[in-house]
Amino acid sequence: MEMGSNYLTVEGSSTTSSGSSDSLNGLKFGQKIYFEDVGLGVSGKSGGGSSSSSPPAPAAKKGGRRVVQSGQPPRCQVEGCKVDLSDAKAYYSRHRVCGMHSKSATVIVNGLEQRFCQQCSRFHLLNEFDQGKRSCRRRLAGHNERRRKPPPGSLLSSRLGRLSSSLFG
Repeated sequence: MEMGSNYLTVEGSSTTSSGSSDSLNGLKFGQKIYFEDVGLGVSGKSGGGSSSSSPPAPAAKKGGRRVVQSGQPPRCQVEGCKVDLSDAKAYYSRHRVCGMHSKSATVIVNGLEQRFCQQCSRFHLLNEFDQGKRSCRRRLAGHNERRRKPPPGSLLSSRLGRLSSSLFG
């Protein structure tokens, strides 16, 4: 009986049609208790069923990662490096690499010689890099493409033509 009264409270605070569909969705998916616990906090939303069921899923994923990390502090993933990253910058902690190994030319990760890519923020095999560069070829190609000059006769040359005519004309 108490469960039904809680549902009436949720329905009363939101629109009746959407509130009843929320409770029906809860019954269909077997999450009636879940809607009761969270529904009072999300009472102002009309689409409470979909919005209240979607945030806990990502939070559960993040929470799962945090639970693993809270048991043991984040450490550099390079073999032989046991640097505790809990006091390091968030970037290093997130990507599980210490400052020294993020800039090293070669490191051993998962038994393979790799290098940390500054653009991708992950380790790649050495053959994906050109010489001593710190960004992989794929990311460098995209960067160079964005910097490359457009072919003659395009927008840039027309701008230069207008500029020179206004200066010399």
